[in-house]
Amino acid sequence: MNGEYIVKYSDRKTFGLSVERNKSVVVRVPEKTTKQQIEEFVNRKKFWLYTKLNHPQKYRKNRIIEFISGASVMY
Repeated sequence: MNGEYIVKYSDRKTFGLSVERNKSVVVRVPEKTTKQQIEEFVNRKKFWLYTKLNHPQKYRKNRIIEFISGASVMY
């Protein structure tokens, strides 16, 4: 995988993968996991990561909004 991700080791039995609100990828793994196992796990989940990171509703591109007098504003 080309992107960066944060690895968090903990007392667990399974691997976990999550995408945070700031689009950072967090991999949670058992304490005795090797880097090679982590890389293989992330590579297997590439498509899932791609769909989550490019979700159109969650991560909209920043738009510049012009405020015009009398216009209604969505909130």
